[in-house]
Amino acid sequence: MNRLRPLLVFLVALLAISAQAAKTAYVAWELQFGGNPHYAGCFDPSLTASMDATLSATSANTASPVVASSNYNFVAGDVGNYLYVASGTNWVPGWYKIASVATNKATLSAACATVASPTSGTWTVDYSRSTSAILTVSDGITNGTTLVTSVAGGFKVSMVGNGIYDSGTSTDRYLISAVPTANHLTLQTATADTGSGRTITIGGALGAADPFACFGSGGYAVAGNYVFLLYSASGPFTTASAITPPGYDSSGASGRTFQVVGYDADANRNIGGTPTNKPTLRTTASVFCFGGNGQFTRVRNLIGDENNESDQWINSSGEYRLYGVDVINSNNIGFYANNPTSLYLDHCSSTTTLYGFQNCTCWNCTAITTTTGSTIGFTGNCYCVGCAVKGDGSANAIGFGNTGLLINCTAYNCPIGYEFNAGAAYPTSAYNCLSESCTTAYHNGTASLASCALYACASYGATTVTTTGWDPNMIYNGAGAVSTVIVCSVDPLVSASTGNFSLNNTASGGALLRGTGYGIVNGQTGYVDIGALQHQDSGGGGGNGHVIGSGAELIPPDLDEWAEILRDLSKTAVF
Repeated sequence: MNRLRPLLVFLVALLAISAQAAKTAYVAWELQFGGNPHYAGCFDPSLTASMDATLSATSANTASPVVASSNYNFVAGDVGNYLYVASGTNWVPGWYKIASVATNKATLSAACATVASPTSGTWTVDYSRSTSAILTVSDGITNGTTLVTSVAGGFKVSMVGNGIYDSGTSTDRYLISAVPTANHLTLQTATADTGSGRTITIGGALGAADPFACFGSGGYAVAGNYVFLLYSASGPFTTASAITPPGYDSSGASGRTFQVVGYDADANRNIGGTPTNKPTLRTTASVFCFGGNGQFTRVRNLIGDENNESDQWINSSGEYRLYGVDVINSNNIGFYANNPTSLYLDHCSSTTTLYGFQNCTCWNCTAITTTTGSTIGFTGNCYCVGCAVKGDGSANAIGFGNTGLLINCTAYNCPIGYEFNAGAAYPTSAYNCLSESCTTAYHNGTASLASCALYACASYGATTVTTTGWDPNMIYNGAGAVSTVIVCSVDPLVSASTGNFSLNNTASGGALLRGTGYGIVNGQTGYVDIGALQHQDSGGGGGNGHVIGSGAELIPPDLDEWAEILRDLSKTAVF
């Protein structure tokens, strides 16, 4: 009994280290094509209380720092994983890829401090971004508390913050909050049940078929988490069930939004990254990929593949924000919402046989029509700024059909560029819009359009510029009411057929539309260009980056604010 007493005292103290707590909002999940559903796939950088604080370095402010810890010997298995620096004087917190290991020290791939030789850094290693686990034991014991034991052991201080997969409770993941000994782990959350002979796996990314298990309804992730999907040329990520993410976490001082982020390199593994290659998220059944109320969920930098199924890729009933998402292979609607406040889109595109965008708020978005179906690029209660439709001339295609407010949009190669219907639920006004190579540039769907107006809109290459029934008092330029829209006698665009919608500087073409747009701020002249892209002056500025073209874009304010601006504008007759 005397021999057991120290062990019993240790176990009591161990259980007191960590009270049972919910998974935090700061967990980052990693999904990779070579991952595994039996890996942990997660890391929590907020679990700093029991992280080791003995990190030191040489050449830390150079491109190849060498780090060491008095409580840990770095090993070859650490190479390719990421040292996480949480804090410390002169240290720069963040993730640093381990390039090599020699004599128990690790060489990193980037500077990690502001001085050459910092000390006392708080650190751990993030093992979730690898296609292999860092440790697997088959003799794990759980008892319904935060304690995990293993005779085989091998647990190390570098594992704090990482997740574990427990074969006995495979529907969840647990996070390591402390490593008291090589044979004991303290988890942040108590295990769901008890048992022995458990397979305990630490580290490793989840796999390509795991999006729904990770962040669908009842999945591993919780509100406020980030999910990262790494691009692979080997294949897409897939889901056979509609995903409704856990959404916004309001427990902290400022709250955290749930984020799903595609990336292709370390430099782009952040919410502001712009990957060259976007990972694909494909539905494998006739379901939405995303649906329900997203509760402010952000989805960034993905290709959404509807796999030629008959449902929308996203069907939002509330609060999604999408950035840089391109929907392909859709036989239905690419982006659908029940109203514009439910789905805000920036730099998204849709290739579909039905509607590209319906009832969305869109900034710098592009719809690409196809040769089958009755295609409409933007329809319903869409608010569009700097958006474009690239048509293929198919007989039933409409660029913008019975939408909400349109500002600086371009329709190309559609039988009808813009269709307005005074009887529709969303009477339309268009500012600074351009129709090119559309049979009918601006079409009225009823005998009178007294509730719709065109402000400094233009046309080129139309058989019919405006159909009969337009109230001439509802067509304006900067000087007031005019009888028709601006008509270019030569092509105003650089190369619309190849997707470059920038204005050229040809007389009676692009030059006619430069700086002649209608100012939408009351009492002020804006001198904006007509069409989706703004020209670049010789002094610089502007840039490249429209989804299908080049030139300077209209820069959106915060997505939560500009939707309110657009709705206010739509209620005002003349500016």
